[in-house]
Parts: sequence; C-alpha cells; structure tokens
Amino acid sequence: MKRFRPNIKRNMLMIFLLLVLIFILNLFVQNLIVKQNEPYSKIQIGGNFNLIDSSNEIFQSNKINIKKLLYFGYTYCPDVCPLDLNNVSTIYQKNKELINKIQPIFISIDPTRDTPEVIKNYLTNFDSSIIGLTGSKDDIVDIKKKFKIYTNLVENELEDDFYTIDHTSIFYLVDKNDFYIKHFSRKNFVEEFSLYLEEEGLI
Repeated sequence: MKRFRPNIKRNMLMIFLLLVLIFILNLFVQNLIVKQNEPYSKIQIGGNFNLIDSSNEIFQSNKINIKKLLYFGYTYCPDVCPLDLNNVSTIYQKNKELINKIQPIFISIDPTRDTPEVIKNYLTNFDSSIIGLTGSKDDIVDIKKKFKIYTNLVENELEDDFYTIDHTSIFYLVDKNDFYIKHFSRKNFVEEFSLYLEEEGLI
C-alpha cells in the first residue's frame, strides 16, 4: 500500500496565490478607507468666478486674496435669506477686523429680478461688509454648477409674475483660490462659524 505523500510544490503554489490575493484585497480596502476619509479640502467644489457687483462693475473673485464666506440666495426670498444674512451681519458687526480675513459674499440665484440696483438696495438692510453679486443667466448656471447649488423655481398660481425659489441654504467657506474648505449649516451657523473663528484664532 502506497503511503500518502503531500504534493509540496502544489501546496506552496496555493499558499503563494492565497497570499497574493490577500495582499491585493488589503490594498483595495486601504484605498477605499482613504477615499472615504479624504479631507474636505480635497473635495472639488468651487473655483474662480466673474460676476457683476451691486455697483454694476465686474467682480473677479481671484482679486480677493483672502478666504471668502459664500451664501447663495435671492432678494425676493420671503424669510430664509434675510435671516441668514442677518446672522452674518451680527458676527461681522461684533468682529470688525474679520473683514480683513474672510470676505462675506451674497450671490443671487435669481438673475432675472436681482439686478445690481436691486441687490444694492437689498443689502442696505445688512452689514456693509457683505458684497452682493449677480450676473447673466449663464453666469449663474455656471457658478451653481461649480458650487453644487440646487435650485427649483416654484411658480405662484395666483400671480403669474411672482415666484419663489427653493435652494441650497448653506454657507460655504472657500480659500483664496475659491475652493471649498468647509461649510456651515444655516440652523447652527452662528455657533459653528464662531467656533471655527475661535479655533483658527481669527477672533
């Protein structure tokens, strides 16, 4: 009767292939973990933009060589936008030197109604540090894409010439090159932004 003799070469090959498979799976998992934990600074949201300011002059974002706090809204907004801009005003009124470190900017998502003059009049209700911008329809479509801003026009059945706009209501903090650093929810904006300013030593 022949004694059983294990096939050493075959077993060694199987072990080698198993180790290679484990190595490949480990690389895949590590890569997946890195992507899931990728810093917000690497998220490709934002970029330079050229719009029209409230004085009807061309505004070039790359000329503002500091961080910027962006808020997208519209002057006919019945409640959300005024409250949010008022919160921005409160912080900047309490911290006068902040304007030298972070520029607050209001960008209209309603270019049809929000002319430079309309925006200028609207912003008299808030702190003078806030820059107001508008532009052509194509300009606004382009910047909404860059910053992933959702909008949806809601028509009024009773008034044909009046409408509201559902839109993303968050604050974007961008670097001097206009790329995403982080965002703040409108619900807790004052607390979150104030905490960020303290942690960064900006106030």
